[in-house]
Amino acid sequence: MKLEDFAFMPRKPLAKGKDYVDYVADFAITEPWGSDGRYLERYIDYNFEMAHAQGRIVEAPDKSYALWRVGNLTTRDNEPISVLCTRNRKEGKQPYYFVRVFNTRRIEIQTDDAKVSVRAPDGPSYTVPTYDPSYEMVYQFSHYLEDNRPRAEGKLPGLTDNQRFLCIYAAAMLAHRRGSQAAVPQWYRDKHADIGGYQWLLPLHINADDLSKKPDLVATLEPDDENREYRVRTLLPAEWAYPNARAVSTRDPQFRMWA
Repeated sequence: MKLEDFAFMPRKPLAKGKDYVDYVADFAITEPWGSDGRYLERYIDYNFEMAHAQGRIVEAPDKSYALWRVGNLTTRDNEPISVLCTRNRKEGKQPYYFVRVFNTRRIEIQTDDAKVSVRAPDGPSYTVPTYDPSYEMVYQFSHYLEDNRPRAEGKLPGLTDNQRFLCIYAAAMLAHRRGSQAAVPQWYRDKHADIGGYQWLLPLHINADDLSKKPDLVATLEPDDENREYRVRTLLPAEWAYPNARAVSTRDPQFRMWA
Protein backbone atom coordinates (compact mmCIF):
# COMPACT_ATOMS: atom_id res chain seq x y z
CA MET A 1 0.00 0.00 0.00
CA LYS A 2 1.13 3.54 -0.77
CA LEU A 3 1.54 5.94 2.11
CA GLU A 4 -0.60 8.50 0.30
CA ASP A 5 -3.51 6.02 0.34
CA PHE A 6 -3.01 5.10 3.99
CA ALA A 7 -2.70 8.50 5.64
CA PHE A 8 -3.07 12.19 4.92
CA MET A 9 0.51 13.46 5.13
CA PRO A 10 0.42 17.16 4.22
CA ARG A 11 3.54 18.78 2.83
CA LYS A 12 4.17 22.46 2.25
CA PRO A 13 2.32 24.68 1.58
CA LEU A 14 -0.58 22.69 3.08
CA ALA A 15 1.34 22.04 6.28
CA LYS A 16 1.56 24.98 8.65
CA GLY A 17 5.20 25.47 9.53
CA LYS A 18 7.17 22.24 9.46
CA ASP A 19 5.82 19.09 7.80
CA TYR A 20 6.53 15.42 8.56
CA VAL A 21 9.59 15.34 6.29
CA ASP A 22 11.10 18.30 8.17
CA TYR A 23 10.57 16.61 11.53
CA VAL A 24 12.18 13.35 10.39
CA ALA A 25 15.12 15.32 8.97
CA ASP A 26 15.52 17.18 12.29
CA PHE A 27 15.83 13.91 14.20
CA ALA A 28 17.86 11.81 11.75
CA ILE A 29 21.63 11.82 11.39
CA THR A 30 22.44 14.53 8.87
CA GLU A 31 22.85 13.42 5.27
CA PRO A 32 22.06 14.86 1.81
CA TRP A 33 18.28 14.65 1.37
CA GLY A 34 17.95 16.92 -1.68
CA SER A 35 16.22 20.26 -1.99
CA ASP A 36 13.14 20.51 0.25
CA GLY A 37 13.81 16.95 1.46
CA ARG A 38 12.63 15.31 -1.77
CA TYR A 39 14.97 12.32 -1.31
CA LEU A 40 13.78 11.85 2.26
CA GLU A 41 10.13 12.02 1.19
CA ARG A 42 10.80 9.16 -1.25
CA TYR A 43 12.63 7.24 1.49
CA ILE A 44 9.69 7.58 3.90
CA ASP A 45 7.18 6.62 1.19
CA TYR A 46 9.00 3.48 0.02
CA ASN A 47 9.92 2.30 3.52
CA PHE A 48 6.29 2.63 4.60
CA GLU A 49 5.30 0.54 1.58
CA MET A 50 7.78 -2.21 2.51
CA ALA A 51 6.82 -2.10 6.21
CA HIS A 52 3.12 -2.41 5.32
CA ALA A 53 3.77 -5.39 3.03
CA GLN A 54 5.75 -7.06 5.85
CA GLY A 55 3.03 -6.46 8.46
CA ARG A 56 5.15 -4.02 10.47
CA ILE A 57 2.62 -1.20 10.81
CA VAL A 58 1.28 -1.10 14.38
CA GLU A 59 -2.45 -0.30 14.38
CA ALA A 60 -4.63 -0.01 17.46
CA PRO A 61 -7.33 -2.71 17.69
CA ASP A 62 -10.00 -0.01 17.28
CA LYS A 63 -8.01 1.69 14.45
CA SER A 64 -7.68 4.85 16.54
CA TYR A 65 -3.99 5.20 15.62
CA ALA A 66 -1.24 3.72 13.46
CA LEU A 67 2.49 3.80 14.12
CA TRP A 68 5.45 2.81 11.98
CA ARG A 69 9.23 3.05 11.92
CA VAL A 70 10.91 5.25 9.30
CA GLY A 71 13.14 2.60 7.71
CA ASN A 72 16.47 2.22 9.48
CA LEU A 73 16.94 5.91 10.24
CA THR A 74 18.08 6.78 13.76
CA THR A 75 19.10 9.78 15.81
CA ARG A 76 22.75 10.44 16.61
CA ASP A 77 22.39 8.38 19.78
CA ASN A 78 20.79 5.50 17.85
CA GLU A 79 17.17 6.09 18.85
CA PRO A 80 14.54 4.94 16.32
CA ILE A 81 12.40 7.42 14.40
CA SER A 82 8.68 6.64 14.14
CA VAL A 83 5.60 8.30 12.65
CA LEU A 84 2.25 8.43 14.43
CA CYS A 85 -1.07 8.91 12.67
CA THR A 86 -4.55 8.91 14.15
CA ARG A 87 -7.94 8.00 12.75
CA ASN A 88 -9.17 10.29 10.01
CA ARG A 89 -12.78 11.16 10.78
CA LYS A 90 -13.43 12.62 7.33
CA GLU A 91 -15.45 10.21 5.21
CA GLY A 92 -14.08 9.22 1.83
CA LYS A 93 -10.51 10.11 2.83
CA GLN A 94 -7.47 8.13 3.90
CA PRO A 95 -8.02 6.03 7.07
CA TYR A 96 -5.43 8.06 9.03
CA TYR A 97 -3.79 11.46 9.15
CA PHE A 98 -0.38 12.54 10.34
CA VAL A 99 0.06 13.70 13.94
CA ARG A 100 3.66 13.49 15.10
CA VAL A 101 7.18 12.12 14.66
CA PHE A 102 8.85 10.41 17.64
CA ASN A 103 12.54 9.77 18.32
CA THR A 104 12.27 7.44 21.33
CA ARG A 105 12.03 3.70 21.90
CA ARG A 106 9.03 4.07 24.22
CA ILE A 107 6.12 6.08 22.82
CA GLU A 108 3.18 7.51 24.76
CA ILE A 109 -0.02 7.80 22.70
CA GLN A 110 -3.14 9.60 23.87
CA THR A 111 -6.29 7.95 22.52
CA ASP A 112 -9.91 8.98 23.03
CA ASP A 113 -10.17 6.69 26.06
CA ALA A 114 -6.74 6.51 27.62
CA LYS A 115 -3.00 6.98 27.31
CA VAL A 116 -1.11 3.93 26.05
CA SER A 117 2.60 3.20 26.07
CA VAL A 118 4.08 1.21 23.17
CA ARG A 119 7.53 0.36 21.90
CA ALA A 120 8.72 1.80 18.64
CA PRO A 121 7.97 -0.77 15.92
CA ASP A 122 10.58 -2.53 13.84
CA GLY A 123 11.45 -1.13 10.46
CA PRO A 124 11.15 -3.15 7.27
CA SER A 125 13.76 -5.76 6.42
CA TYR A 126 15.58 -5.58 3.10
CA THR A 127 15.87 -8.89 1.27
CA VAL A 128 17.93 -7.84 -1.71
CA PRO A 129 18.18 -10.42 -4.50
CA THR A 130 21.56 -11.51 -5.80
CA TYR A 131 22.92 -9.69 -8.83
CA ASP A 132 23.76 -12.18 -11.59
CA PRO A 133 26.41 -11.06 -14.13
CA SER A 134 25.57 -14.10 -16.28
CA TYR A 135 22.21 -12.52 -17.22
CA GLU A 136 22.03 -11.07 -20.72
CA MET A 137 21.74 -7.29 -21.01
CA VAL A 138 18.89 -6.05 -23.24
CA TYR A 139 19.22 -2.44 -24.43
CA GLN A 140 16.98 0.26 -25.94
CA PHE A 141 19.59 2.53 -27.49
CA SER A 142 17.06 4.62 -29.43
CA HIS A 143 15.57 5.61 -26.06
CA TYR A 144 18.95 6.64 -24.59
CA LEU A 145 20.36 8.36 -27.69
CA GLU A 146 17.24 9.85 -29.28
CA ASP A 147 14.31 10.07 -26.87
CA ASN A 148 16.56 11.36 -24.07
CA ARG A 149 19.31 12.86 -26.19
CA PRO A 150 20.21 15.74 -23.80
CA ARG A 151 21.29 13.31 -21.07
CA ALA A 152 23.82 11.51 -23.26
CA GLU A 153 24.92 14.67 -25.07
CA GLY A 154 25.42 16.52 -21.80
CA LYS A 155 27.86 13.90 -20.51
CA LEU A 156 29.40 12.99 -23.88
CA PRO A 157 29.54 16.23 -25.91
CA GLY A 158 31.23 16.49 -29.30
CA LEU A 159 30.62 12.85 -30.22
CA THR A 160 28.49 11.20 -32.87
CA ASP A 161 25.58 8.99 -31.88
CA ASN A 162 27.64 5.94 -32.83
CA GLN A 163 30.50 7.06 -30.58
CA ARG A 164 28.07 7.64 -27.70
CA PHE A 165 26.57 4.21 -28.34
CA LEU A 166 30.00 2.60 -28.08
CA CYS A 167 30.87 4.52 -24.89
CA ILE A 168 27.60 3.62 -23.17
CA TYR A 169 27.70 0.00 -24.29
CA ALA A 170 31.27 -0.50 -23.13
CA ALA A 171 30.69 1.20 -19.76
CA ALA A 172 27.52 -0.83 -19.13
CA MET A 173 29.16 -4.13 -20.01
CA LEU A 174 32.18 -3.42 -17.80
CA ALA A 175 29.92 -2.53 -14.87
CA HIS A 176 27.79 -5.63 -15.53
CA ARG A 177 30.88 -7.86 -15.48
CA ARG A 178 31.89 -6.42 -12.11
CA GLY A 179 28.57 -7.73 -10.82
CA SER A 180 27.69 -6.95 -7.22
CA GLN A 181 30.84 -4.86 -6.83
CA ALA A 182 29.25 -2.30 -9.14
CA ALA A 183 25.49 -2.98 -9.10
CA VAL A 184 23.40 -1.04 -6.58
CA PRO A 185 19.90 -2.26 -5.60
CA GLN A 186 17.00 0.17 -5.76
CA TRP A 187 13.32 0.07 -4.84
CA TYR A 188 11.18 1.14 -7.77
CA ARG A 189 7.44 1.62 -8.08
CA ASP A 190 5.90 2.56 -11.39
CA LYS A 191 3.55 5.53 -11.10
CA HIS A 192 0.62 3.31 -12.12
CA ALA A 193 1.45 0.52 -9.65
CA ASP A 194 0.35 0.07 -6.04
CA ILE A 195 3.53 -1.66 -4.90
CA GLY A 196 7.14 -1.61 -6.00
CA GLY A 197 9.98 -4.09 -6.08
CA TYR A 198 13.73 -4.48 -6.30
CA GLN A 199 15.61 -3.46 -9.42
CA TRP A 200 19.26 -2.65 -10.10
CA LEU A 201 21.32 0.40 -10.94
CA LEU A 202 24.65 0.27 -12.77
CA PRO A 203 26.97 3.30 -12.48
CA LEU A 204 28.56 4.15 -15.84
CA HIS A 205 32.03 5.73 -15.60
CA ILE A 206 32.92 6.97 -19.07
CA ASN A 207 34.94 10.19 -18.86
CA ALA A 208 37.22 9.00 -16.03
CA ASP A 209 38.27 5.62 -14.69
CA ASP A 210 38.11 6.49 -10.98
CA LEU A 211 35.23 4.30 -9.83
CA SER A 212 35.11 6.04 -6.44
CA LYS A 213 33.85 9.22 -8.10
CA LYS A 214 30.34 10.18 -9.19
CA PRO A 215 29.39 8.26 -12.36
CA ASP A 216 28.54 10.06 -15.58
CA LEU A 217 25.22 8.22 -15.90
CA VAL A 218 23.37 5.43 -14.11
CA ALA A 219 21.63 2.63 -16.01
CA THR A 220 18.38 1.28 -14.54
CA LEU A 221 17.97 -2.49 -14.88
CA GLU A 222 14.67 -4.34 -14.68
CA PRO A 223 15.22 -8.05 -13.95
CA ASP A 224 13.49 -10.66 -16.12
CA ASP A 225 14.32 -13.80 -14.17
CA GLU A 226 12.33 -16.12 -16.40
CA ASN A 227 14.49 -15.23 -19.41
CA ARG A 228 17.62 -14.49 -17.36
CA GLU A 229 17.86 -10.94 -18.65
CA TYR A 230 18.35 -7.43 -17.33
CA ARG A 231 16.41 -4.89 -19.38
CA VAL A 232 18.24 -1.57 -19.40
CA ARG A 233 15.22 0.73 -19.26
CA THR A 234 16.87 4.14 -19.22
CA LEU A 235 19.95 6.18 -18.29
CA LEU A 236 19.68 8.69 -15.46
CA PRO A 237 21.83 11.42 -13.95
CA ALA A 238 23.31 10.01 -10.75
CA GLU A 239 21.34 12.39 -8.51
CA TRP A 240 18.07 11.18 -10.05
CA ALA A 241 18.97 7.56 -9.29
CA TYR A 242 20.05 8.27 -5.71
CA PRO A 243 16.69 8.36 -3.81
CA ASN A 244 15.43 4.97 -5.03
CA ALA A 245 18.75 3.39 -4.10
CA ARG A 246 18.89 5.13 -0.72
CA ALA A 247 15.45 3.74 0.15
CA VAL A 248 16.88 0.22 0.62
CA SER A 249 20.44 1.01 1.69
CA THR A 250 22.26 1.21 4.98
CA ARG A 251 23.28 4.51 6.54
CA ASP A 252 26.63 4.76 4.71
CA PRO A 253 25.97 3.51 1.18
CA GLN A 254 28.71 3.05 -1.41
CA PHE A 255 26.91 5.49 -3.72
CA ARG A 256 26.89 8.49 -1.36
CA MET A 257 28.64 10.63 -3.99
CA TRP A 258 25.64 10.29 -6.32
CA ALA A 259 23.49 12.72 -4.32
